[in-house]
Amino acid sequence: MTATETDASPSASLTESGHRKAEATHAGRGGLALSAAKLYFMGLGLVQQIGLSWLLQDGYGALRGALSPASITYNPLVSAGVQGMSWSVSRAPEAERPAALRSALLVHAVLASVTAAAFYVLAPLVGTALGSEYLVPTLRILSLVVLFYGLYAPLVGILNGQRRFLLQAALDALAATLRTLGLLLGAWWLLKAGTTRAVEGASWAFAGVVLLMFSVTAFAVRKSLRSTAVSGEQPRDTSAAWRLRTARHVAFLLPLLASQVILNLLLQADTNTLRAFATRAAAREGLLPEAADRLVGAYNAAQLFGFLPYQLLIAITFILFPMLAKADRANDRVAIGRYVREGMRLALLTAGLAVTANAGLSSHLLRLVFPAQFAELGSDAMRILALGLGAFALFGVLTTVLNSLGKAW
Repeated sequence: MTATETDASPSASLTESGHRKAEATHAGRGGLALSAAKLYFMGLGLVQQIGLSWLLQDGYGALRGALSPASITYNPLVSAGVQGMSWSVSRAPEAERPAALRSALLVHAVLASVTAAAFYVLAPLVGTALGSEYLVPTLRILSLVVLFYGLYAPLVGILNGQRRFLLQAALDALAATLRTLGLLLGAWWLLKAGTTRAVEGASWAFAGVVLLMFSVTAFAVRKSLRSTAVSGEQPRDTSAAWRLRTARHVAFLLPLLASQVILNLLLQADTNTLRAFATRAAAREGLLPEAADRLVGAYNAAQLFGFLPYQLLIAITFILFPMLAKADRANDRVAIGRYVREGMRLALLTAGLAVTANAGLSSHLLRLVFPAQFAELGSDAMRILALGLGAFALFGVLTTVLNSLGKAW
């Protein structure tokens, strides 16, 4: 062994150790920022739903009834957008990254446009299937939310892949604030015209907020991509290279989308089944379909608390995904194992705390913040949901691990 080789080895080891320490510190700070943003998001989300329930009363069930099929449609676009773009950023070489992002963004733009158009056209069929034809105008308004979320989420994915967690956390907090204000003000503005109009007003405000967040995030990402593109001469982007990158991104995206669609169908199966049966029961009793709104509203109030572990653990998945994708690209099995163990340990502690509170204090929590009729109808359901959705939250972390390792199927 030469003197040069002897000197180089410790230096390389120290450099690699320092790089990993810096990366861990950056991820830790980003994780704290995203966790704080998620807690803020959850707190405002709770305020939002409580405010809507008091404003709309039984009409709260109508709004939740429209948001349920809409969320089945836009949530897969959000998850696929964030994780798909984060995956592309994490795996693309620095010189090819701007071109890779442009081709991937085009895929997401086409997907969002087609999905939103299909949701608009199929809204009457959805309303009929749920026995709630009076919700069709609201569903069609929410097709704009599907479109704008499908365009907004990939931009957040770019920030996530670049591990700009602080900016991502700030945008999350801004989105939570604007969404809460928009929904409440939109419902309040049209409440005098009737509950149905108030529900539509909240939906228009929701669409406007997502459009605004898309514009803000597009500006932030545009500046970032510009600074990346000028750093050195970029290789010429041939049509063959563009097709290869697009095909690779679509191949990653398809199983991710499929798993997210199934996941969200499962998430909303109970609400939609309840609405379908309750509207038909109301018809047999000679009542209007709107009579089911009280049951749906009470159930969703219970479900809101049940989903708290799932919401809390999303912050963990935001950190895990890019780190695991990068470790997988480097074939660093030791790092992958360490990230998964630490992530699951934190997930178990977080979910356990939330499940314990929800199961033990269900009736008290509902009575504390929701109208009385919701607490009477939803407390028993909440105890069951607490356990089921707590386990489901852990399942969500594990599916994120598989997605980040390219094993979405």
